[in-house]
This record gives sequence, C-alpha cells and structure tokens, in this order.
Amino acid sequence: MSWNEGKTRKWQRSRPPITFYAQAHVIDFMSLRHEMTLQQQHHQVDQRSKSWSMF
Repeated sequence: MSWNEGKTRKWQRSRPPITFYAQAHVIDFMSLRHEMTLQQQHHQVDQRSKSWSMF
C-alpha cells in the first residue's frame, strides 16, 4: 500500500462520503432557494419585465 492510498483511506474514514454528498446537496438547495427568492423580488420590483417569467 502506497502512502497516497493510505492517505485516501484515512480521509474516507474520517469523513464519510454520504455526509459529504448530503452537505453538497444542502448547499445546492440553499443556493437554489436563494436564486428563486431573488427572482421573486426582481419580479415584484419590475412586473413589466417578462424576461424572468421564462426561467
């Protein structure tokens, strides 16, 4: 076993991949909600613009 393999296995032991993917999913969900909130605010400010309705 090389040193690089041992380092990778130690990292996987200390931080399970499931937790990592779950955190990434939460971050994506939060950023998606943030974008939706910005679109709603922009739509309320300028209701004449129909460009945001297409997204």
